[in-house]
Amino acid sequence: MAIDSPARRPVPAVSSLPGLSVGTEPICRDYARLDSLTWWRGRHITYGAFCAQVFALSLRLPSRGAVLNLCDDRAAFALAWAAALVRGVTTVLPSDRTRSAIVHAATERSASCILLDHSPSEETRDVAPVLSVGYEADDISTPGGLPAIPADQVAAILYTSGSTGKSLASVKRWGQLVSGALALGSMIGWTHRQSRCVIGAIAPQHMFGLETTVMLPFQWGAAIRPERPLLPADLSDVLACATHPAWLMMTPLHAAAYLASEPQSSSARPQGSISSTIPLPPVTAAALEKAWNAPVWEIYGTTETGMIGLRRTATSTEWQLAEDLQMKVSEDQAVIWGRADMQPIAKDRFALLGRNSDLVKVGGKRASLADLNALLAGVKGVRDSIVVLPEEGGRLVALVVAEDGLTAREIRSQLARHIDPVFLPRPLWLVDRLPRNDNGKLPRNDLLEFIARLRARM
Repeated sequence: MAIDSPARRPVPAVSSLPGLSVGTEPICRDYARLDSLTWWRGRHITYGAFCAQVFALSLRLPSRGAVLNLCDDRAAFALAWAAALVRGVTTVLPSDRTRSAIVHAATERSASCILLDHSPSEETRDVAPVLSVGYEADDISTPGGLPAIPADQVAAILYTSGSTGKSLASVKRWGQLVSGALALGSMIGWTHRQSRCVIGAIAPQHMFGLETTVMLPFQWGAAIRPERPLLPADLSDVLACATHPAWLMMTPLHAAAYLASEPQSSSARPQGSISSTIPLPPVTAAALEKAWNAPVWEIYGTTETGMIGLRRTATSTEWQLAEDLQMKVSEDQAVIWGRADMQPIAKDRFALLGRNSDLVKVGGKRASLADLNALLAGVKGVRDSIVVLPEEGGRLVALVVAEDGLTAREIRSQLARHIDPVFLPRPLWLVDRLPRNDNGKLPRNDLLEFIARLRARM
């Protein structure tokens, strides 16, 4: 990583914010009792009504242990999330919705129940008792807010996507999540007591979705839209009906789909957006900023750490280190720490060169998979793609979703202008789609199985 040393404005550690008891952090900040918090099946839910629903649901949860939150509707997820915090139980979030991932998470964490806002499916049946989550019909309210939560309480256990191997559990303490949300809001220019809402195209069970569509609005007093717009028309509809200035949390796949739909000029535009999960091409970020006349931010992070860095991809190749983190760089590694116990530092920008596992060796030469993937994605007519090394010492393989008429030979010809011949993928397969999961990730095991099926057809 390369680092420069611009001026850095200090941000207080979470536990030093005024009005808070040492060692605790609030679930929500900046909401008045009648402020909008979310919507449930068309019904407006104020913060006061939300608090009452949270208390009611918390009494139905187990008194200890862990629960799986698999609610699809973001309003239901937020309700179950807050209720678990109040009750003092840990929320477990599997890496995906496959039965194997759900069974693994429930078994490993001894989950006492699954929280659902829909009927049980084959993936959840007989895994654990199901508790239905939803907002009661009565428009109840409470004059008080939600309690503060111990900063060291284990709030969540998330699982990595498995894109670099086996899916692993990552423990999240409440203070760490709060610290990250406050830092993110500050870095994108949010101010407290400002009207806004958050729209999420990413599931809240994913670290990026949890950070941006639940924790960020909770800590900055923003309304949470329940919809999850996956298609450009869905996004246009949600933006049109939003009663607050909207921020969109998305992946580069959603961004590319929106641009491919040839959007017409419209007053229904987001005030800003944040992208993550896979790299956002600078050309895509620039096109979105032009179409929306709004900033497009990109988060670099991991399930294990949460947000590490932030940048406006259309204008910068460098990442700004999260304001609540510190970084120390040596010759061969960077160590990052802080979050909930942060001290200001001077150096806060870095260039991402890739993971250690990103470096591949072919024919005695080394290259970065991130660089190879960026070159492949930049070929005109390539809609989605991945370069992967299935086995150590083997050949690189490329999978490409391309526009009609673009051939594998033409793609290789374009790549050959920029990379050493030993790194040209062989084979390079044209496919209808890549085996991405709901969050846009490509779990390595799924990818290897996909490649094995393609080889079997040869």
